[in-house]
Amino acid sequence: SDAKLSGSWTNETYARKNYTPTLNLVSNVEGSVSTAYKDTQRSDTYLFEGLLTYAKTIGSHDFSVMGGYSAESYKFDRQYNANKGFPNDLLETFTFAGSTSVTNSYISEKERTMLSYFGRMNYSFQNKYLVSGSLRRDGSSRFGWDNLWGTFPSYSLGWRIKEEAFMSALT
Repeated sequence: SDAKLSGSWTNETYARKNYTPTLNLVSNVEGSVSTAYKDTQRSDTYLFEGLLTYAKTIGSHDFSVMGGYSAESYKFDRQYNANKGFPNDLLETFTFAGSTSVTNSYISEKERTMLSYFGRMNYSFQNKYLVSGSLRRDGSSRFGWDNLWGTFPSYSLGWRIKEEAFMSALT
């Protein structure tokens, strides 16, 4: 038997500000054609996984089972503002509220999550005849609101023919 837990968390932040002071020589009014932008982005990602395994041999029969859980989340947000036309070029008093024109402004948010349960069972007889089956159940925000969960089964059968007695004469 074995149990494993693992996890991670990542946080990233990006912020950039730019102010370009200009002086309108015709009107000689500082800040009248100044431009500025502010771009702020943040993302958070976490992943948690748990896994349990168990194996048992009884005579010529080998059994193993595995079960697990996984949770993942991602969040991202961004705010961008670009303005022009400020009352002056004094950076101590600089605010976007003081501009005469918003040239571009938007907010963007993204979020996705996934939750998974999974299991697998293996059986072997005399290390020749093999059976394996697995089942995975995933819930994801990317699947769409009408179908948040999906179930994904699989199975396999195997025969190690080279382990058969009649094959020893051929090799």
